[in-house]
Amino acid sequence: MKLENPEKAKNSLEDIRKVGLIPVFFTVSGNYELYEALVPFKTVSDVKEALVDLAYLASKKGKRSDERYAIVYEVKNMDLGIALGAALGALGGYALGHVLGSVLGALGGAAIGAIATSLLDERPVEVVPWPIAVSS
Repeated sequence: MKLENPEKAKNSLEDIRKVGLIPVFFTVSGNYELYEALVPFKTVSDVKEALVDLAYLASKKGKRSDERYAIVYEVKNMDLGIALGAALGALGGYALGHVLGSVLGALGGAAIGAIATSLLDERPVEVVPWPIAVSS
């Protein structure tokens, strides 16, 4: 998601959580805030509804966006990456720290496997424009 923040208001991480999205990454580039979030919804219409709610909350703080407000990606078959990452992490952790290393390695490997799978197996579904009319 991309939000323009000309008034330098507080970031929108709390608002993202309010609408049911799970923020993963956040950065500021000039007047723009860029967010990546996971969406726990099954349908694109639910995702779009959450994005409209977020746009409303952001506009109350003086933020706005353009025709590329949000890009929705679909990730399939995430279980394989998590399982592979956990198994490799557990093996590596056991070699370094026995049982405790194995547990920590499995957790870290599962997280890295989930991130890698989402990066490698994503496909764009829809570009969502800013849903609120900007009045000058």
